[in-house]
Amino acid sequence: MKETILILDLGNVVFPMQFEKFNAWLDSCKGSPVDNFEEHFHKIYLDYERGDFDTKIFMSRLKSELNLTFSDEKYKEMWVSIWKENTEGITEVVSDFKDKIQCCVLSNTNALHIEHYLKTKPILSMFDKLYFSHELKSAKPEEKIYKKVAVDLECEPNQIVFFDDKIENIESAKACDWDAYIFEDADQVRRILENRIA
Repeated sequence: MKETILILDLGNVVFPMQFEKFNAWLDSCKGSPVDNFEEHFHKIYLDYERGDFDTKIFMSRLKSELNLTFSDEKYKEMWVSIWKENTEGITEVVSDFKDKIQCCVLSNTNALHIEHYLKTKPILSMFDKLYFSHELKSAKPEEKIYKKVAVDLECEPNQIVFFDDKIENIESAKACDWDAYIFEDADQVRRILENRIA
């Protein structure tokens, strides 16, 4: 087994995300006002990312609990519009290191997004393993998701070098003895990996 294991988050690490178009469209779908709309939406979305229910139930709950009106096909179209082209330089980093170390993904994500970017993001085929929250039935920053990944990789936690865009996810990873960093850019990833395997 290779000693160092690179694990990258997807959103705002491998791919930038832009929610403006989706949020504007979602506003156009609103009916009568719902108290704490954003908090309620976030709760339903997190449960979906944990794999608590499927896509059909997810969209049904959005409609019924948040007074939204949309077609399922239009929601799918807008939902995947948040993903942009690969982060500058990240493909080259993965390509340069994948024969020297294991390269993996750990992402809070959902079935709709997976279906889309497995078809449209060739970089994902470069990774040795893809870990997704809805399949693991837990989500960052819950410590159990980091422990599940380390067990599956059959490694010591400190072998893992992890990059994520959210500080709460980094703090939980560090609590599980991962070598974790807030993602800055591809050059940062390259520099840290080069120091690890020098």
